Amino acid sequence: MPFYGLAQTFDSTYYHSYHREITARIFTSRKYTRLLLSEPGGTLKYRPNTPPNIGIGATYSFVTLNLAAGLGFLAPPNEKGRTRYLDLQTHFYFRRFSVDLLGQFYHGYYLPDAALRMDADYSRPDLRVAYGGAAGYYVFNFRRFSYRAAMVSDEWQLRSAGSFLAGWELYFGSIRADSALAPSFLSKDSSGYKTRSARFFEMGPGVGYAYTFVWRRHYFLTGGATVAGAYGTTHEYGNTAAQHEGFIPLVTYRLSAGYNGSLWGLHASWVNGQVALPGVYAAEAYRIKTGIYRLTVVRRFVLPARGKSVRYRALFFPTKSTTR
Repeated sequence: MPFYGLAQTFDSTYYHSYHREITARIFTSRKYTRLLLSEPGGTLKYRPNTPPNIGIGATYSFVTLNLAAGLGFLAPPNEKGRTRYLDLQTHFYFRRFSVDLLGQFYHGYYLPDAALRMDADYSRPDLRVAYGGAAGYYVFNFRRFSYRAAMVSDEWQLRSAGSFLAGWELYFGSIRADSALAPSFLSKDSSGYKTRSARFFEMGPGVGYAYTFVWRRHYFLTGGATVAGAYGTTHEYGNTAAQHEGFIPLVTYRLSAGYNGSLWGLHASWVNGQVALPGVYAAEAYRIKTGIYRLTVVRRFVLPARGKSVRYRALFFPTKSTTR
């Protein structure tokens, strides 16, 4: 039978909600913002040197608080250089909507030695990426499909189900360096055009689909993808200035797998989004990939019943009516 609560309706034969309990978690995660630069000689894949994080958190109703600290000793400033960053990447999963908010500032990248066929990584401490935006999607089959069960674990998907998605995306930001984005010793461009910075803005509607496969009620595999048809504008600056416009697909996908039960849960998840930008060399001359890997263990705690909670408050905070 369906459950009525929180001003929304869902089919409790498909998933169970623990919104009246505390879902505590411990997790390890790693966020990233990568830059892919296409030019005549191929694609340069810039990566940040960022450490994994470890943290704790809790969810009650639709409110979630997570605190994490970086394990800096796992990403020392060696030949990769040092990356200073502020990553405010946040993903909200409501019953009817999923919302992504991005505010990312990365300073310092490197090119892997394997990709360059060199003896060491090539460090770019001058390279900066500032990137922000938002994406919101409506979950049509929210009565039977729960994104929260796969990504937050304060719900439990009991039966396999999926849903179509529809929404809107908007992104803006800049890429800049003290010298050419493509180093001269790697560039195969003979035109003499040297891009040192770029600014961009793009937005557009999107559609997608997500599905959770459930095995023996407890084990699940969730996959989802959205594609937005965005109209983008890029302003490039170097020895000359150029402007480029066009329609470019924006792709975001989510994967999650694990175990859900009445008390314990375990899931591994990956969220990855890509923004593509037109440029002088190609229709997708710049690609910014953002994402987060996360491994989470959750434990649920039942709050005291209303009568018990009143007695506990009276014990520690007595009033005139309770002290007679």
